[in-house]
Amino acid sequence: MNFRTEIKDLHSAWKIQHQDKLVLIGSCFAENIGNKLSMAKFTALTNPFGILFNPLSVCQCIQDIVNNKMLGLSDLEFGNNEWFAYSHHSSFNHSDAERCLKQINGNTAHCRSVLSESQYLILTFGSAYAYRHKQKNIIVGNCHKTENKLFDRILLSTDDITAHTLSALAALRNINPDIKIILTISPIRYIKYRLTENSLSKAHLLCAIENICRKMDNVEYFPSFEIMMDDLRDYRFYNSDMIHPSDMAIEYIWQKFCECYFSSATMETAQKANDIYLSKQHVIKSNSTAEIQKFGQAQLQKIQQLSALCPWMDFTEERTYFESLLQ
Repeated sequence: MNFRTEIKDLHSAWKIQHQDKLVLIGSCFAENIGNKLSMAKFTALTNPFGILFNPLSVCQCIQDIVNNKMLGLSDLEFGNNEWFAYSHHSSFNHSDAERCLKQINGNTAHCRSVLSESQYLILTFGSAYAYRHKQKNIIVGNCHKTENKLFDRILLSTDDITAHTLSALAALRNINPDIKIILTISPIRYIKYRLTENSLSKAHLLCAIENICRKMDNVEYFPSFEIMMDDLRDYRFYNSDMIHPSDMAIEYIWQKFCECYFSSATMETAQKANDIYLSKQHVIKSNSTAEIQKFGQAQLQKIQQLSALCPWMDFTEERTYFESLLQ
């Protein structure tokens, strides 16, 4: 008897290669996949404005990058002893306004250059619920722990999500006509308020993505949400908070992503690169200088072999680390 509804035979005509550039924008699940891509030595830029949960903030991020929008000091806010922008995650916050602004604007300029040359954009929508600043009448990407009374919590309509996403992607295609878009929904459960609200939120996202895929070419959907909810479908695949997928679940979804978008040759190369990355994280317990040097030399040989096949891969950090073991 089969007690699982495994999602099988995921297939895309698109095949991501290591020579490709990718940009990922969206929720913390985008960070998970972005980290996996980076560990496997793909060129992946993840969350240029930091983690964003609602689709309208994701779309505004794309528009701002495409337009190379530079913020001024008047665009910053001050709270909890830090300067911040409502459009950006708290990772950009700084006690010095000029430093905060320099980091935000420098990152935007860099991201526009990368996005204009990228082959793939992966968007991960987290929640259809968003926060609107009452006085400014804007949807914020992050409330930055300011007072709740400043915001209205709203449910974005399917039509709004569809319209804003189509507009943002059309603007992107003006600077990168051939970019391919992969849409996905975060499997993270947003249950701070009610479980029914989480279901409603995901339904709005699903309906909007269906509309977007029908109305725009070179856009497709990867079912990370369904893999978590209908394939894994068990609390053992969540962290202790019962909200975020566990490392095992993330790895499983990542493997499904690989099966869908990588050729067998790319998967083999990615595994070799990932093994080198993991070797750098390895805790060396031996006190034997000879054993440590042998380990370092073996990893350097792997880097040399893979670099010969894939000269575009950057192993600078790994090479420096393993060379230090030989000293």
